[in-house]
Amino acid sequence: MKQDSFTEKFSRWIVNHPLQSIFFSMIIFLAATFGLKFMTVENDFRYWFGQDNPYRIAFEELQNVYTKDDGVQISIANREGDLFNKKTLAIIQELTKDAWQIPYSTRVDSITNFQYTKATGDDLEVRDLIRPRDLKDFQLAEAFTLKSILMNEPRLYGRVISKNLKVTAVDIKTYLPGKSPFEAPEVGDYAIDMVKKYEEKYPDHDFHLSGLAMLNHSFNQAGMNDMMTLTPLMYLVIVILMTILFKSIYATIATFVIIFMSVLAGMGCAGWVGIPITPPVAMAPTIILTLAIADSIHIIRSFFDYYNDGISKNESIIKAISINLQAVFLTSFTTAIGFLSMNFSDTPPYNDLGNVASAGVVFAFIFSILVLPSFLKMLPIKAQVKKVSTNYFRIMGEFVYDFHKFVFITSLSVALVLSIGISKFEINDKF
Repeated sequence: MKQDSFTEKFSRWIVNHPLQSIFFSMIIFLAATFGLKFMTVENDFRYWFGQDNPYRIAFEELQNVYTKDDGVQISIANREGDLFNKKTLAIIQELTKDAWQIPYSTRVDSITNFQYTKATGDDLEVRDLIRPRDLKDFQLAEAFTLKSILMNEPRLYGRVISKNLKVTAVDIKTYLPGKSPFEAPEVGDYAIDMVKKYEEKYPDHDFHLSGLAMLNHSFNQAGMNDMMTLTPLMYLVIVILMTILFKSIYATIATFVIIFMSVLAGMGCAGWVGIPITPPVAMAPTIILTLAIADSIHIIRSFFDYYNDGISKNESIIKAISINLQAVFLTSFTTAIGFLSMNFSDTPPYNDLGNVASAGVVFAFIFSILVLPSFLKMLPIKAQVKKVSTNYFRIMGEFVYDFHKFVFITSLSVALVLSIGISKFEINDKF
């Protein structure tokens, strides 16, 4: 009774002081979202391994002794035959020259600029393996000689050129100073644009990008593309479905505001504590959105149930909060704890996802019980005329109650059969 009394008093205070509730919520919202100013993007694949990860430590020690292998590889293949023709070799020469324009490039290697040493009498000649003048009179004999050289050069054969002599690569070494989060995207974007130009210019040849620089770029693009395409589309679908469900544009707007505030506040907390955007963190808005919608629907659905039965608007809001407050709190609290458990993962981006999602869930709860009821009170929402129709949910509930043993045994059997598929899972962390 004490809890019910507190819940009712709390509900009445919100209904009687909507502006104060919104003002208090806006202070929390603005304080949290100010952290968006400090958000960064992490493109380095090393971030997926913790600072104490033995594999990362060994890898970085290897790089400190030798050199970083961050770079771009552009593979080239002739669709109409092998590489040993005048046109293909000229393309490799051109690409080798243009690759120097890739930002932060420090070295470019290919079969054309490989330093070939040739002995002529007592003289040693060191030159590019394939020079521009060599292609002027490139015939079958020259192609045969070049094949022989490549097959007997262990630094090229099976490394820079495939063993079937049909695919080769231009290897570009890059050195990123690490002063800006946009260095990796700059390298990746330039390489992609350059390859697109070559694909348009030489449609009879295949060009493919790889390398650690492109891997880092892909991690960034995957998260950003989802945020720019899937997330807006998801919001649109949600707005349409909620408008149909509630039959009220004002209720939909109120819910959308809660979603908007919860997502921004959760991501703002990430900025405050220095969590960068990675592909897993980019999924946090979707997770927060789901919980914000669930909280809002519980309250709004209960509100309409009372309001449409002829109860006054204020009393309907009070009853909706009173009934759902404990359930929404427990759901949000346990969900937040569940996401915080992701901190036990060895992968930092998933630690970040758990922390951001849990923060967003908490904000969704706060805004659902403070802002949403205030909006329901202030917006001109009208009661809806109830139509006599078949209540399918009631029929389903009665069926489950009357045949609970059958439903339990059937559900358990289906779950056990489907769980057999767990044995088909394979752990694969290779990229």
